[in-house]
Amino acid sequence: IPQDWNAAYNTHVRLSDKDKNKSETQRDASNRLIRDLDQRTKTKQAEINRQLQDRITTVSYWKRRLNTEHASICQEITNLNMSKQKTQQALAATELPTFIALQFE
Repeated sequence: IPQDWNAAYNTHVRLSDKDKNKSETQRDASNRLIRDLDQRTKTKQAEINRQLQDRITTVSYWKRRLNTEHASICQEITNLNMSKQKTQQALAATELPTFIALQFE
């Protein structure tokens, strides 16, 4: 019977070693996958951050351009209103002399 125990023990040891090796291989593969996914995540995040920063820069540029154009248009409207007012005043100033001139024809 001790030979049977010894054989059974050796079989259990071999099976245990096989299971241990499979577990270590699986653990190593899982760790490699974790590192790979972590690196890919960091790379993708860096790329997305760069794209977002580019987008922010572009939006900021166009916002400044729009604000500049808006200010320019507002100034042009002010200038046009002033010209309109001066033209209306000049027209009003010619009404009386025109009326008088027409009276003496």
